[in-house]
Amino acid sequence: MTHSFTDCTSRLHQPTAVPATGSQPHLVPVDELLTPSFLSRHTRFADFASFAVASGLTPIAMNDLETGRGSAWDTFVSIASDFPDWGSMLRAARSDWVMKRLGIVVDA
Repeated sequence: MTHSFTDCTSRLHQPTAVPATGSQPHLVPVDELLTPSFLSRHTRFADFASFAVASGLTPIAMNDLETGRGSAWDTFVSIASDFPDWGSMLRAARSDWVMKRLGIVVDA
């Protein structure tokens, strides 16, 4: 089965489940997607832990990110990063992650 370029790129905009070599999806932890290199290019933070702490959100509010109810988080992301919201930041991080897996240099 062949896939068009559109099919392949649209898969980059799916949830954080990334297809593994088998038939089961591979869930990529957020701190693996938001690497120190990615964060230093797009925020003033060195790692995801410091980025999350600076948001001032409680752990319970952080859990809302997984369900898409993170409007306070979206606001923080828009203020503290180059991205307008959490979804945009995740899409960019996923793209970097996939390119690294394919052996394409992302870091400048």
